[in-house]
Amino acid sequence: MEPRAPISTMIVGAQRTGKTQFIIDLMQNYKKKALVVVPDGFEQKYKSWKTVTLDTMGKHHREQIIFDWDDKFFLKTLRQKFMNGALIFDDTKFCLRPWNYLDFEDIIGRNRQVNVDVFCMYHSFARIPEFFWTYCKRLILFKTILVDNDRQHRAMQYHVNELARTNPYARVMFNLDA
Repeated sequence: MEPRAPISTMIVGAQRTGKTQFIIDLMQNYKKKALVVVPDGFEQKYKSWKTVTLDTMGKHHREQIIFDWDDKFFLKTLRQKFMNGALIFDDTKFCLRPWNYLDFEDIIGRNRQVNVDVFCMYHSFARIPEFFWTYCKRLILFKTILVDNDRQHRAMQYHVNELARTNPYARVMFNLDA
């Protein structure tokens, strides 16, 4: 049996729908190392994960790294140094600026070469850069508040929002390459 190829996954849902807890639960059974990039360091659910720097990452099984707004080479360095694991961007929009789009595209576009599963978390479809759709293979959709104008996104959102009427943490996984 051939090993599974690494994939890029978008996780979309309104605040307090369970995205972060979903990732934490998923990583409990993940065999490789995991690194979560948090934009401000205030996400309490990662408090048991070791906080590291770009120089010290890779030494612990579960790590978090605070996104350095002032380091123009943060994403490029992350891409060069982190391999063979899960790279999670919690609240991705705060880790992206127009000047680092190419570095971020390099991370999700070349994840197979470095054997990295990439997870990008968003609150709505409106915040996802267009280039993500080229590389992402999976969408995990939680309840959303803002309804996207795109017909396909709107249909997916309505479906999950209907499920969330009985379970506020409802989610549906869509394979985007099928």
